Formats: sequence, C-alpha cells, structure tokens
Amino acid sequence: MNALQFAEYLKSIDACDPACKWQEGKDLETVWNTCERGDWMIWLLVNSENEVTDRELRLIAVKCARQVQHLMKDERSINALDVAERFANGEATQEELNAAWAAARAAGDAAWAAAWEA
Repeated sequence: MNALQFAEYLKSIDACDPACKWQEGKDLETVWNTCERGDWMIWLLVNSENEVTDRELRLIAVKCARQVQHLMKDERSINALDVAERFANGEATQEELNAAWAAARAAGDAAWAAAWEA
C-alpha cells in the first residue's frame, strides 16, 4: 500500500489526526517499521479489515514493551524482548522463547519480592 493509499485508508477508518499527520508521505511498510507508538499500531491492527497474524501481534507487543525498556533494570527482561522479537521473525526457537519467558518471570518475581521486603 503506497503512502497515498495508506493515508486514504487511515481516514476511512477514522484514525486520529496526529497519526494521520505523522503518516504523511509514508507507506504502510515504512509506518510499520518506524512507528514508535505501539498503541497506534495495535489500534491499526484491531481496526484493520485484514486478519492479524501471530507475528504482527508479537512484534507490536515487543514494540510496546520497548517503550519502557529504559525502566527495566534486569537484563533477563531485556533479553526476553530480544528473544520474543527474534522468535516473531523466525530467528529463535520455541525453547529459547520459553527459557527467556521463564527468566523474565524470575526477574519479575525477584523485583516484586524486593519491593515487598522494602
């Protein structure tokens, strides 16, 4: 979908003015690859006429989590994002994803326990 077609599509599904303005001159692929607003991309997927793929949902979830990555103090959490992104792109196995999830969960449990003790 070229930039003009995508702009018309956004208007047809009542995208917000800031999103339409940001999109100006960008085709769908460029928007998908450069948008730092995960919430906009989730909105686009939910309002899309097309079926959403598992890969798209995973990449959006990672993009949303990356917005708060600077708050993540445990490398296991950041690693989980990296593995989830690689998995969505077919570059990591289910076993790697499971291990990263378990490690991130352990990091979260440790942070919760430390907060509780404080």
